[in-house]
Amino acid sequence: MKRIVVIGTSCSGKTTVAKELNRIFGIQYYELDSYYWGENWEPRKDFISEVERITNKENWIIDGNYSVARELIWSRATTVVFLNLSYTRTLYRGIYRTLKRIVTKEDVFNGNTETFRNAFFSREGIPYW
Repeated sequence: MKRIVVIGTSCSGKTTVAKELNRIFGIQYYELDSYYWGENWEPRKDFISEVERITNKENWIIDGNYSVARELIWSRATTVVFLNLSYTRTLYRGIYRTLKRIVTKEDVFNGNTETFRNAFFSREGIPYW
């Protein structure tokens, strides 16, 4: 296992599994969300070039499901870990994690924070994913 991609729905535990694989194997870990999201939750224009830079390395662990980068990542991966948790479990995790981030004003990615309005009343919010 030299190049590992961890996939699954939001809140399925991708980051937790990827970090544990990093601890076990000592392979550099990359969270795609931090490369995808720019200021004000806008997608970064250099996302694909960043993914190419990462996947050109000999070893990596990537967590994320961006369809725009799927072929690039999967074609170079030696191992795919697919997390398939139940809907109710991921929904519970999503609500809990989001409410915690809202209350603590946690910096999620690149200075972005979650708000109640965006999390529960936007097209990218919890009820829609």
